[in-house]
Amino acid sequence: MIRRAGLPLLLVLPLIALLPSNASFASGISDTPRAPRPAVEPRGPGQAASGTGSGTASGQAASGTGSGTASEQAASGAGAAAVQTKVPTDVKTLVSTGHRGEVLALEYDEERKLLFSAGEDGTVRVWQPSRRALLHRLQVSHLPLAMLTVDPSSPRVAVLETDGARSFAISVWDWESEKQQFRIELAQAPLFLRFSGSGGLLAYGESSWEGFRIVHAGTGAPFAFYPEGFGIVSFAEIGPSEKTVMTYQPAGRIAYWDLASGSLLRELASVPYLGAIRISRDRRFLVGSTGKEVVLVDLLTGAIRARAALAVALAADISPDGGELALTAGAGSAAVLSQWTLSGEVLTRRRDAPQLSFTPLIPRYGGQGLFIASRGGELHWISESGESTLLGRDDLALVTGIAVTAGRIALATKDRIWVFSSRLLTGARAAEGSSAGDGTPAIAAFSILNPFEDTAGLTFLSSDRLLIWPKGESSGPPLALDVSSRTLQKAGGAQNGGPLLESEVQPEGSPLAGTLLSLEQGGTVRLSDSVTGAVRFESRLPGMYTIALAGPTDLAGGRNAAISAEGSLLRINMQTGETVAIPTRALFTYEVLFDSAVQALYSIGVDRGGSTSLLRHSGPGFETEIPIDRVDWEDLFATLALDSSTGLLFSSLGSERISVWDTGALALMRFPDTAQIPRTLRARDGLLFALNRDSTVSVWDERGPHLAEISIFSDGEWCFQLADGRFSASSAGAGHLEVTIDGSPAPDKDAFRIP
Repeated sequence: MIRRAGLPLLLVLPLIALLPSNASFASGISDTPRAPRPAVEPRGPGQAASGTGSGTASGQAASGTGSGTASEQAASGAGAAAVQTKVPTDVKTLVSTGHRGEVLALEYDEERKLLFSAGEDGTVRVWQPSRRALLHRLQVSHLPLAMLTVDPSSPRVAVLETDGARSFAISVWDWESEKQQFRIELAQAPLFLRFSGSGGLLAYGESSWEGFRIVHAGTGAPFAFYPEGFGIVSFAEIGPSEKTVMTYQPAGRIAYWDLASGSLLRELASVPYLGAIRISRDRRFLVGSTGKEVVLVDLLTGAIRARAALAVALAADISPDGGELALTAGAGSAAVLSQWTLSGEVLTRRRDAPQLSFTPLIPRYGGQGLFIASRGGELHWISESGESTLLGRDDLALVTGIAVTAGRIALATKDRIWVFSSRLLTGARAAEGSSAGDGTPAIAAFSILNPFEDTAGLTFLSSDRLLIWPKGESSGPPLALDVSSRTLQKAGGAQNGGPLLESEVQPEGSPLAGTLLSLEQGGTVRLSDSVTGAVRFESRLPGMYTIALAGPTDLAGGRNAAISAEGSLLRINMQTGETVAIPTRALFTYEVLFDSAVQALYSIGVDRGGSTSLLRHSGPGFETEIPIDRVDWEDLFATLALDSSTGLLFSSLGSERISVWDTGALALMRFPDTAQIPRTLRARDGLLFALNRDSTVSVWDERGPHLAEISIFSDGEWCFQLADGRFSASSAGAGHLEVTIDGSPAPDKDAFRIP
């Protein structure tokens, strides 16, 4: 398989319920331990794969040795801490890194002194700014999270998941347990999303007549609110008493409503068509943008308290004392931060605003300063004196290639090629034993410079020989790394005519085991001897995107049907060169895999309606096609993996799950939920490896338990986290980790480091 002030009483009364109360707030963080992950269990055909919990790898941890040099970085201990050989069940190890991509929403919780961020990577991250530490990472969706609101009294957040076009959903999560509580599918993007002042209710507004909605925050059940008459609501605020709601409508109408009866209490005329709306902490003022200026509106009168000329406002916030505004405005990299002081009815721009070295997007007051989400996904804190501190950024290196063999995994980044070796990686059953006295499999790692200094692909020619080949726009002949001597050698055989899409050695059990099947970007397919390089078959098939052996004499390839009347799936006879179309509903087939044990071909492709399906082709000429999985959107990065030793087929179709089938019975089986977005899969010897969208690698026992996570950082460090909280890391790799016990920082993280 090839992958790739004084007021009338009538006016004041409705507002009393909107003013802050002295209700107690939750404080601190409690990390509720997850339930153990279940084993893989059979399920009936057509049932969706699902699972809960994260589990632990009992008695399995990592250690390693080495010099920690640029070319070889192995695990090393620090200090004389006593290593934990029996780990408490409430230990959690987390890679402290920022969002991959832009931060789209930011909120600061004054009571708990925590910062919440949501991004286009589909994650919510909970930060403790005082320690510059990440406490929780929730992989909510494969879609961007465009809105975020924080429950003021419970460990709960609500977010908007959306592709910006046709998929919209509000989901509510417990951020301590990292579990979803409920989800609401929407027909369109909401205009706002807000918890009530005490957190019992959640309000949002759709851009339709009578589109204002209130639900119970704990269950998602609709709250019975039947107003006398309603239109589109652009913003709403429910006070801590949850008796009154204030709404703002596009025409500039501010209205106060009784929640129990739905009766209108008061309405005010104000500024129409405000965007980027933000409300003050005491719920007295509202700031918004008209597109040409920013206005501060008094919610007791509807009058403009102050205004400032500022076009293209992106985001705004009001300081806790209400005496200052922070605004970001401008398009693209031209966005700037401005701060304004409020004196009487005049907004005055501060001239002592800090000069930033980054592009600001979202400002939020907190921590005696200002938090900023900047372009590129970074989070910063600006002190009152103007000093800038980096809180979080994406520290993970981009992994472009993955290969596995017995006891080893190799990973490629733009700068280096990494090889990790461990008994843990030998196989699910073998990993249960160890040469270490405490039952801990050792982890050893080394790296060499990437010879192509660019995107590279990897495949093991043997357990000690790794093929490194140019990918993308890089060029040059493939090279072989001798793992034992850690030296590069010529790969031998015919030179490639261009960069490769993929290259893979055929596994044991394949009709042509040991041969190397490669596909160049230009469409040249080549089958060669993996040792001598002798070419057995070569043909140019324009537009071919994926290729796989489909028997002793046949290949199967996928492409875009728009380039040929033959369709998107072809069978190629290597003896005659003849190509024959394989019937398929897919217009673009981008992944194929052949299972010789059951003589079936599996493919993933996109159909005319934009859905992506996993299909099984069998019978003479693979003419019988059966759909076995489907998502109703274009998932162009899903992959397949087959473990010939267990007969299990794995798929990452759908992004937020891994599906597994027993290919003999074609039965969908249960696989645990993942805390990542798995993309590229590899499987062998009862182990499943997933290269995730954020470039981390997850290792699973195919029977269910999550074993480990591997992370490589842009500074050249690495860490290997075990599911029970222990870790192995390069000399400075532990600096990228946060270890907590029952939600509190571990007094000595090195106590959980394997020496």
